[in-house]
Amino acid sequence: AEGKKIKVPHNGGLLIGENVEVGSNTFINRGTLGDTKMGNKVKIDNLCHISHNVVIEANVSVVAHSRSVLLKKNSYIAPSASVMNQISIGVNSLIGLGAMVLKDVEDRVVVADVPCKIIKRLEVGE
Repeated sequence: AEGKKIKVPHNGGLLIGENVEVGSNTFINRGTLGDTKMGNKVKIDNLCHISHNVVIEANVSVVAHSRSVLLKKNSYIAPSASVMNQISIGVNSLIGLGAMVLKDVEDRVVVADVPCKIIKRLEVGE
């Protein structure tokens, strides 16, 4: 039905190779229909999120990007965005998919691109 949320079962698994290192507070989701997979000698930093059905081949390092970032009320950072250290993300602002944030982001804006730039100013209530 329109507007109704439907729960998707997660029947996949998680396959981890040999000599894999996973940092603290890292989340690894099992697959939905297939498996989430990590090859041999993979190293994953602290505070990373490996989502459903991701495949990481051998000898890969995954590093967390953001340190000491201030995310103000109702802000949102889309997947694969990179936020440099010591950056502030404004109230009610949205960082777009894959954006690279090199400087502070104003309140109530949508930013995207590499490096990011304002693509929309949001009105109060948006």
